[in-house]
Amino acid sequence: MMKTTSEEPTEGLGPRVTTAEARAMLRRVIELNRDSDAPPVAFCLWGAAGIGKSSLVADVAAELGLDFALISPAQIEEMGDLHGIPFATEDARGQQITRNASPAFLPTPGPEPGVLLLDDYNRADQRIVAGCMDLVLSGRLLEWNLPAGWTVVCTANPQQDAYAVSPLDPAVLTRMCHATVTFDAASWVRWAARTGLDRRGIDFVIAYPEVISSSGPLTTPRSFARFLRLLRGIPDLQAESSTVYRLGLSCLDAPAVAAFLAFIEDDLPALLTAEEVLDTDDWSSVAERLRETSESGSRVDRLTVISSRIVRMLSAPSYRPCPRESERHRANLMLWFELDFIPLDVNVALHGELITTAGPAVRGYLRDPHLAGFLVGALG
Repeated sequence: MMKTTSEEPTEGLGPRVTTAEARAMLRRVIELNRDSDAPPVAFCLWGAAGIGKSSLVADVAAELGLDFALISPAQIEEMGDLHGIPFATEDARGQQITRNASPAFLPTPGPEPGVLLLDDYNRADQRIVAGCMDLVLSGRLLEWNLPAGWTVVCTANPQQDAYAVSPLDPAVLTRMCHATVTFDAASWVRWAARTGLDRRGIDFVIAYPEVISSSGPLTTPRSFARFLRLLRGIPDLQAESSTVYRLGLSCLDAPAVAAFLAFIEDDLPALLTAEEVLDTDDWSSVAERLRETSESGSRVDRLTVISSRIVRMLSAPSYRPCPRESERHRANLMLWFELDFIPLDVNVALHGELITTAGPAVRGYLRDPHLAGFLVGALG
């Protein structure tokens, strides 16, 4: 294992970043390589298994309209599998020479630049890691060259005893930029909503994000998403709790399953939806239900779930209300902020999320002078 100065196993290299921050860094590297004639800058994303590194890279490539190619170096036995089969030919002077027929999975020049992902790079044999050093540094494999404008991205697991990885020495590490991806519940929730995962599971992560990162080695963002896919088609999770329990244990650690079942038994998924809050013409009834919610169970957990549902609705790319709906949503949102039983930290988080993730129309709702004065006064 690679030694560190603190004698503690390292989780990765570079800054610890959220998924959103990692996406911004990766976009910057890709745009640099796309617009430069210099050798490409390679980027390595470190992080625990299942945190979403590979899907993050693929998503960014898709968002930018780029080609995408993936190689799993751990599946390669010999460097010849990357270099390609040699064949005899002649050079320009008629001399017999040997060239290599590059594998079909290597990217070829096209109309668009792209991203070449070396997935789980440090799970490859040391010989393969060493053989890819020139690919990472300058985009070359013997006679093959990375097409112009392409970026090499690696993903890597922590260099800890829990992972069967090859240690990467400074000769490899200094050929790339690095960042370590950490679990970011807000980013995961937005991704899960776009993907159409079970809303009840999304609400659970909103209320208890720590469960995903602290329940054990089997509970990861990836495994929890798989669990939620298994829940599709089960309308009443309470009535099918034994089935939910068995499905949960097939994917997750026991503490995470227990926490999810407790969430279901507490009936948190039955809380007010964002549509019920924002579309109502009877605010007094909604306010009364919110008050009852705040006085039962865990007040902050329950109100946080409803608040996050509002963020998901107003931040969705498909949110395009007509003028009448827009005015009603704005008015009800302002009434929400004025409820004296909603904790300030819940409202500050709601305001901050909307400013960060919502479109211009919703940000316009938040430019209300009365709301600004209210938040400043409460914080002061």
